[in-house]
Amino acid sequence: MMCFVRGVLANHYRIPSESMLPTLEIGDDVLVLRRAYDHAAPQRGQVMVFEDVHDPRTLLIKRLIAIPGDHVEIVDDKLIINGEAATYENLHDVGQTTLLRECLLGDCREIYRIRGITHPDVAFVVPKDHFFMMGDNRDNSNDSRYWGFLPRENIVGLASRVLWNLRLAGVVPTGDLSRVGQKL
Repeated sequence: MMCFVRGVLANHYRIPSESMLPTLEIGDDVLVLRRAYDHAAPQRGQVMVFEDVHDPRTLLIKRLIAIPGDHVEIVDDKLIINGEAATYENLHDVGQTTLLRECLLGDCREIYRIRGITHPDVAFVVPKDHFFMMGDNRDNSNDSRYWGFLPRENIVGLASRVLWNLRLAGVVPTGDLSRVGQKL
């Protein structure tokens, strides 16, 4: 029974990179609900695990920014979806990195930006059965801005909660127990 639950209904995914900081840290294991989209459409703001569009053996995790039919613009590194511009609140500066609260279409999240890095302005419509994904570490994420739209068939599941955080400091395991159970 446990194998059925783990393989078919849910699984876990270990965060391998900094692309989803500050939301997810290297070493976080997240609960992935594999059947979440069987009878429900993915929603903007959700964090999803999916097969890399160039190598289906590799799994990635990013935030869903835009759904099919959305008109997306990124102007001066600010998101605009269907004519509504995101708002940004500076929360904290550390070195060259700025922690911001980004709010768009009723959903807010914390993101990282690296001061001095800019990206070209773009405008597009998300095609049918495709999604536009971005990492929360906006200037350190290989996402839809670089590899294009995510096909629906590549979605593995909804990343729901942090299960645990475990890192090795030499041979000693460490972690942040306060993150256990954190909703994404």
